[in-house]
Amino acid sequence: MKRKYHIIILLATCLQYSACGQVTSSSPPAQDSVRTSTIVEPEGYINDFESLFSEVEAVELDSLIVDFQQRTTNQIAIATLGPSQCSKEDFEDYSLRLANTWGVGQKEKNNGILIAISKAFRQIRIHNGKGIETILSGEETRQIVDDYFIPEFKEGNYFEGTKKGLLALIKRLEEKQNKQ
Repeated sequence: MKRKYHIIILLATCLQYSACGQVTSSSPPAQDSVRTSTIVEPEGYINDFESLFSEVEAVELDSLIVDFQQRTTNQIAIATLGPSQCSKEDFEDYSLRLANTWGVGQKEKNNGILIAISKAFRQIRIHNGKGIETILSGEETRQIVDDYFIPEFKEGNYFEGTKKGLLALIKRLEEKQNKQ
């Protein structure tokens, strides 16, 4: 009888320890993935996480942005995002979090713009700071996307589309700011 008692205690103890060692999934629910996904650190004004641009192309885009910033104090950043950064469903929310976390633009002027592009998700989103929204409406921004970015992207020309769209944004902002 004592032996049965010891075996039962031993089995119960083993069962308890094996249950404690079970691994459960720590994946967050899909709706919380944007809030829990890690924000990548910026690498300057051009953050090409999808490798859409050559080094020379990235330098060219960067120089256009730096020149514009020196003339106007407005700041633009470009991020290409793929599955390593976020999901297709979270693209818009994640890119907005990037703009806010990175602090694109001057805090007191809220004059930043983040251009988020995803070849993998076939999406583009431009986030204008509140200071930019007073100069450039959402409709005008959408028109620039439709007229300059998208036609080149459809042809697989991501650098050309980005450059043309960036130049159109810069031109429109400078024209409107000069009128004020």
